[in-house]
Amino acid sequence: MSLSRKCIEYVYVCVCVCVQVLQCMNQDSSKGKLEKVCVDGGMTRNKFLLQLLANILGIPVGKGCHVSIFIIITYYITSCHTSMY
Repeated sequence: MSLSRKCIEYVYVCVCVCVQVLQCMNQDSSKGKLEKVCVDGGMTRNKFLLQLLANILGIPVGKGCHVSIFIIITYYITSCHTSMY
């Protein structure tokens, strides 16, 4: 497979992800237009994907806008086992 073919497929997959996010947002948009989208997870390491998402949505996309629930749960479990809570 040529490099140009891989690049085309890469961009295609990124666009598909962005379109799926847009479709989900449109389905859940009963509260009005969003001003900002906060994202987390492994795909957020891809700066191209985040910029593409911001361009398609037309709103800022922020990485790590809030404390991850994983961190909160980990703290709670740890504090329960060490009697700190």
